[in-house]
Amino acid sequence: MRMNIFRRPSIHKLVMVATTRTRTKRSLAEPETTAPVVTPSTPKRQKTKLEIPTTPLAPAPKISLAESIKLIPKLDPVTKDNSHWDEIYESDFSKGLKYILDVDPSLEDIVHSSEFTSFVKEAATRQESRTNRKCNNCFEHLTRGIIGQQVSGAAAESILKKFKKLFPVEGSEDGKFPSPQEILDTPTEALRSAGLSGRKAEYITCLSTAFKDGTLSDDWLSTASDDDVVDALVAIKGIGPWSADMFLLFALKRMDVFTLGDLGIQRGVSVYLKERPHLAEIIKQVDFSLPINGVHSPGKSKKAGARKAAKSKPDTKGKWRVPTADEMTWVAHRFAPYRSVMMLILWKISDVNTAILDKK
Repeated sequence: MRMNIFRRPSIHKLVMVATTRTRTKRSLAEPETTAPVVTPSTPKRQKTKLEIPTTPLAPAPKISLAESIKLIPKLDPVTKDNSHWDEIYESDFSKGLKYILDVDPSLEDIVHSSEFTSFVKEAATRQESRTNRKCNNCFEHLTRGIIGQQVSGAAAESILKKFKKLFPVEGSEDGKFPSPQEILDTPTEALRSAGLSGRKAEYITCLSTAFKDGTLSDDWLSTASDDDVVDALVAIKGIGPWSADMFLLFALKRMDVFTLGDLGIQRGVSVYLKERPHLAEIIKQVDFSLPINGVHSPGKSKKAGARKAAKSKPDTKGKWRVPTADEMTWVAHRFAPYRSVMMLILWKISDVNTAILDKK
C-alpha cells in the first residue's frame, strides 16, 4: 500500500503549529519573569573629607618702629679718619655726619667722597664762608625760592639778574637785591619785566608785605621752632611745604628736617633700600599705625601737612621703585635727630646738585 506523501495535514496539527509559533514570538518579545542574577561587587571606598578650618590663621604680630631698629644687624665701625670734619664743617653738621656713620657705617664711602659746601664752617680764609654766600638774609632767601620755582637753575639766575637791575645802586651795573619796602613801591608791570610771571610777582609782593608789617622777621625766624617756622611760611601765598623745608635746611641750618615729597629724596631712599634688602624685610614687620614719638615733618597746620605721599611704582624707565610713605618714614626715623644730614646724603646717592637747591 503506497503512502500519499502529499497528504494534507490535519486541522489539529495546523492549530498546534500556529500555537507554537505564537508562543515563540511572545517569548522573544517579553522577557521571562525569572529572578535576576546578582553579581557580587567590591564596595566603594568612602572618601574622607578634609576639614579645612574656617577661622583664618592669625597674621604674624607686628612690631613698633623703635623695636624694628633693634633688629638691624650690627656692622663694623668706620675705618676712615673723619677728624678733619670739625675743621671744615659747621659744628652741628660735623656732629651729624659722625652720627650718621655711627648708625650706618655702610654709608662711609658715599660720605667721604662727597662735599657739602652749604655747611662749610665760617672762616675768612675759605671761599665758601657764610659771609661770602649770595643769600645774606631770610627775606632774600625766600624771594629767591619763589623766583626759582618750576624753572631751571640757569633760568632762575637769569631772572634774578634782571630782577636786581630793577633796583640800581651807584657804582654797580648789576643793581642790588631790594628790601621789602622797595618791592612794594615797584609796580607789578615792572616786576614782570624781569621775567617773573604775574603769579610770582604776586607771591613776592605778599612775602614783602609779611616782612614789612612784622609778620615775619629775621630774628623771629632764627629763633622759632621748626613747626612754627613752617606754619608761618606756608600761610604766605606762594610758599609750600617743600619751600619751607628747604628754608629750614639751607637758610636756618636746622639739623632735623626731612621732606617726604622730594623726588630726589624718594629716589635716594629707593636706592638705599635696594642695596640693603634686609632693611626692606624689617620694614614689612612694622605697624605704622602705632605712634612715632618725636619724629614728624615740620609744621602742625593742615597746609604744612599737605606733603605729597609717595606712591609705590617704578619710574618711566623702570630703573627704580618709588618707596612708600612708610618706607620713607622708617628711614627718616632711623637717623633722627640728624635727618637733615641724611637727606643731603640721599641727594648725593641720587645725584642731585644740592648747590642749586641752596640758591632757591
